[in-house]
Amino acid sequence: MSRKRARQSDANSVAVDMSSLVDLSFLLLVFFLVTTNLLAKEQDLPMTMPAAGMPGEGRPVRIRVEADNQVVLHPGQSFQEVVAGVENERELPILKERLSLLKAGRAGVQLDVRDGASYQRFMDVLNCLQGAGWDEVAITQL
Repeated sequence: MSRKRARQSDANSVAVDMSSLVDLSFLLLVFFLVTTNLLAKEQDLPMTMPAAGMPGEGRPVRIRVEADNQVVLHPGQSFQEVVAGVENERELPILKERLSLLKAGRAGVQLDVRDGASYQRFMDVLNCLQGAGWDEVAITQL
């Protein structure tokens, strides 16, 4: 009789086959990994570095990133202009506008970066250059 009682308790229990649920969860995981687009933090920068010296044939546009993260267009000239202050703005709209206006007559850009300037500000300037269509950039560290 003890055997019959053990079999009756097994007959009343419910067993769930977990292998199909595990397979399904892995299929869903793979599906979401394949179909998800990762957001790029920075733009793709396919810039050509000049072989030697200054970029282009004419006078390059000069941009300087100061140690306090100010961005100066035409540094050292009488018409120099601060196009980005020390705040953490990443878009730099004034620099984008000026670079679009200067694109017609110039061949390249010389980007001077002072010690102490943040890497993020440097990348923001490179993103502006890429967005404005500049493809020849010389980078110097001051």
